[in-house]
Amino acid sequence: MGALVAAAAACTQPAPAPSPARTPGQGDGGSVERLVDVVISVQDRAPASTGPTDPARARAIAEATAQLPQVAARPGPSSLASPPGVPEGYAVTGLRLDGKDQQVAALVPQGTPTTGDGLYVARPEQGSRPVTIEVPHPRSDAWTDQIGADVYARSTARYLLMAGADRGAGDDADVAHAPDAAFAGTDMLLVRKDWVVVQIHGFTRRRHPGYPDAVVSSGTATPGATATRVARELESQGISTCVYDGTTCADLAARTNVQGQHARAVGADFVHVELERSVRADPALRSRAAQAIATGLG
Repeated sequence: MGALVAAAAACTQPAPAPSPARTPGQGDGGSVERLVDVVISVQDRAPASTGPTDPARARAIAEATAQLPQVAARPGPSSLASPPGVPEGYAVTGLRLDGKDQQVAALVPQGTPTTGDGLYVARPEQGSRPVTIEVPHPRSDAWTDQIGADVYARSTARYLLMAGADRGAGDDADVAHAPDAAFAGTDMLLVRKDWVVVQIHGFTRRRHPGYPDAVVSSGTATPGATATRVARELESQGISTCVYDGTTCADLAARTNVQGQHARAVGADFVHVELERSVRADPALRSRAAQAIATGLG
């Protein structure tokens, strides 16, 4: 896209004008882009600052995301027919997952910079499970965007929710603690009883000396079944792991996490995974961590 077409050899016809630049994830009806490439592009186009959330816009993003499984179930080109109510600044696009012959539907923010409201992805209901993979701090917690996309591709989770700005960018940017953010509103609309929510975060031993490679928590003193499985799988991949039990690794236990609170209120299973920077910075360890989390989902 965007390359000049060569002029005719006789030079009797003018060269065609260049095609307009296309934002990754916009869709062109041709080749289907990879989810991970669009994830990286969205983070590269994140705004330096954000304002307070517009409640009507947040609601529109949540409602459009809820329709994505039906959009994903329709066979068709990468430029998918948008459901009604898609907010300005977004495009609905088909994306492909690494390692799978499957197209998913995504609500992709457009423009440079984006509004910072996030990226939302869904599989069809058929063949997927009521699981949401969430990445609340993709810029602050480096590489968690790529890990989240990898976990989503390796699992059968229905949704992937990814924030679109640095957690310090402004009002409601720290979406794990901002109930008014579009990210939080979307989680609240989608997650119901018996769902599983897995959030991927990052920390450093510089700020948490003595901590292992990973911390897994349900946000309460009693870890849930999924959290226990995820911790076991991380250990099996050689990633040392602490499970919050009311005492151990309490600094990273997600006790005030908005999405965790909602999950507990509706009877969903919440899993908060913190990965140390050395794990996130190493491509091989990132891959092993993603596989462990996906396997732990069952």
